[in-house]
Amino acid sequence: MIEPSKWDITVEQAAEIVLGSDFLARSPAGEVLGAAGLAAQMESVWSLVAVECVTCGTVTRRSVSMTLGSRSVPGRSQCSYCFALPSAAWQDEFFKEHGLVRDYEGYAQFSQRVAARCLNCGAERSVSITELKNCVAPCLSCAETTDPEAVHVVYVMHFPMLRARKIGITSTEVRHDRIASHEAQGGILLAQQEVPNREAARTVEDFVLHAVRAFPSGCVSRDFPQGGYTETWSDDGPTVDLACIIERLAGEEAPGFDRLRKLRAYFESEPATIDELVEFRHIAIIEVDGTDVHQVGFSEPLEQVLRKIRARRQAGSAGMTETV
Repeated sequence: MIEPSKWDITVEQAAEIVLGSDFLARSPAGEVLGAAGLAAQMESVWSLVAVECVTCGTVTRRSVSMTLGSRSVPGRSQCSYCFALPSAAWQDEFFKEHGLVRDYEGYAQFSQRVAARCLNCGAERSVSITELKNCVAPCLSCAETTDPEAVHVVYVMHFPMLRARKIGITSTEVRHDRIASHEAQGGILLAQQEVPNREAARTVEDFVLHAVRAFPSGCVSRDFPQGGYTETWSDDGPTVDLACIIERLAGEEAPGFDRLRKLRAYFESEPATIDELVEFRHIAIIEVDGTDVHQVGFSEPLEQVLRKIRARRQAGSAGMTETV
């Protein structure tokens, strides 16, 4: 390429190179200008000027050096929007693979959040390709529509840049999505513990937030575009030992932690049968003094096993009643 200092071209020739076959220029009144008309708006051959793509109408500012530089790439469109169209189509497909439709035209940087809508429930959110690649939940509304009686996770995050800690809850099915959403925003996972159901998770969350209420974080909604700023406190406040808190609340049979006692009371008169329990059998092989020992247990927590058996009994009874 010729060095700029050695170029021997006129302003009108520079304007002609900028326009090429991809762009046109307009006067303030909207009239199409030729190279001579565009040159009249340029202070020098290096000036940036506003031009319009003849294909898509996108207005951009270009100079002769930018034009010659991009021409070094064979087959490249001079319009950045047209050049990015294949990538934009790929991005649309990428969002669809995650159950979303982009409300954005053209190419977006991978870290750029764009408006999107869930194809399943229609909920709207703002999310980037980088976040989706990092396993962030595509739709937070769908992620939370889980069985309230299923095992849930309580977690604590630290956000050094915000000088805040946060407690949150999620189902085991989407824990990685929810936690990944926070990690993508600079959060560091400090602890996570399973509890038997959503009510128990709420009980733990309320207990912690009550304990740290004197240490507000000052966080606002814009600090947590992924949601959850109201469950934060200053990192100058107390640390949280989730395991100890859960052990205490379980011992007190706090709301959500009292389900197992109630389930056991239900099965006192009609114990679970072998046929009902066998589906939840889990056999692990452990070594004891050089001998393999088969250890038989449950594939799920006892509360979940008893809950499912009771639900099936009740569903069976209802079916028999309808038949009669």
